[in-house]
Amino acid sequence: MRRAIALPTALLFAAALAGCATPRQSCIYRATGDYRAAQEKIETIEENLERGYALHREQEPYFAGRTCYYRHPATLEVLPYSCSSTYWRTRTTPVAIDADLEKEKLQRLRRELPALQARAAAGTRQCQAQYPEEG
Repeated sequence: MRRAIALPTALLFAAALAGCATPRQSCIYRATGDYRAAQEKIETIEENLERGYALHREQEPYFAGRTCYYRHPATLEVLPYSCSSTYWRTRTTPVAIDADLEKEKLQRLRRELPALQARAAAGTRQCQAQYPEEG
């Protein structure tokens, strides 16, 4: 069950990733980090419990041969040669979970969420006070 992220949070996240976040946006992004992380963990655990297993994602390299070209310095002739390029792909594999343990983690995170939300709100207010020039 995916929950929609609030639009202001999504915009701050996108701006931070783009590297063009204002100091206020960066401050709020940092101040809300624990809360966002807890929300993401809750969503992941809920998805895993619905599915009955977790998904492990891993980046793995693969190599592809191709033809490259160079110009011979003496003759200026363009000559082909074999070369390879490294590419990356994501491998996803199912992983067994302990449903009881996952349910305990989910309950703990749900209990912690209100306190994390309050800290995020306080941090956001502090950032807004520190950087009032942005509306």
